[in-house]
Amino acid sequence: MWECAYAGEPADYRLIGLRLYRKIWVLILAALAGVLLVGGGYSFSKLVLGGGRTYQAESVCYIDYAEDGSGSPYEYYNYYTWNELVHTDYFVDNMAQKLSMSREEIIASTAATIDSDVRYLYLRCTTHDPALSLKLAAALEEVTVGFAQEQKEIAAMQIVKEAREAKDNTNFRLKNACILGGCIGFFAGLCGLFAFLCVDTSLYLPSTLEKRYGLLALGAPSMKEFADNCAHALKDAQRIALVPGEQNMTIPEGLLKTKAEMKVFGHVLDEAFTDAEYDKLRNFDTVVLVVKAGNHNGRRVERTLEQLKRQQITVSAAVLVDENEKLIRQYYGK
Repeated sequence: MWECAYAGEPADYRLIGLRLYRKIWVLILAALAGVLLVGGGYSFSKLVLGGGRTYQAESVCYIDYAEDGSGSPYEYYNYYTWNELVHTDYFVDNMAQKLSMSREEIIASTAATIDSDVRYLYLRCTTHDPALSLKLAAALEEVTVGFAQEQKEIAAMQIVKEAREAKDNTNFRLKNACILGGCIGFFAGLCGLFAFLCVDTSLYLPSTLEKRYGLLALGAPSMKEFADNCAHALKDAQRIALVPGEQNMTIPEGLLKTKAEMKVFGHVLDEAFTDAEYDKLRNFDTVVLVVKAGNHNGRRVERTLEQLKRQQITVSAAVLVDENEKLIRQYYGK
């Protein structure tokens, strides 16, 4: 009497590990797909939707502040003040006369900042064209110096570092995006493989037949002990019936290593399988179920056994065919 124990069947971690190892190419492809999707999406969003690469030209001005009535220099021109000043009408209108740019473009492309020393003013111009960034920086330098000459708080201003190059300052972290995409793809592939293993009912080892269905497993034809198992387990049988575990399955001729008479039956759930065929099966000394390995057929084998049970036909043993010899050798360490 067979017993199916899907819920109680112990997890074979060695087999799971070997199957994962054999599917390592899936993880590699998943990681590559993640790199392409995330890296490509990031590049598209930054370089296409974001307007492309940006180039920044930087100038440095030295400010000599005048003294107030108490003899202290005017030093209240801070970062916030200068950043607001370069966006006022005085600066924007004067630069617009020198360049073919709209007011909005000029405001979006210019910035002024003071770091730790209030005497040094940094002018930065950023656009998507390095040549345009340099032209904008030259205009901003000229306008800034002109503005300083009109302010009583500033005694003098000079450009100590002119903008002579526009460096690529695009915040483009493609490497980080690719690494993130690869990790996401790898773990997504790993989860997908684990999900596949959970729902896959295939049989890869003869021992699984015994654990899942409670049948005596004679082994697989490629295993060294197969002939001895057949000779010992079937030594008293004169007539043996071979029944396929599923439809459209070919049973190899001379499968069992025994001298007993063997007859190959069709699939028991085939429409052509008649009551007379069931009667013939009952008259055989031994019924051996033949299961194809790695064919996602666990449920179909279960249905076959259920049908045989309903017909009061006892399956004495099972054989695994079309097995993966390399997998079996790796599993048993041979």
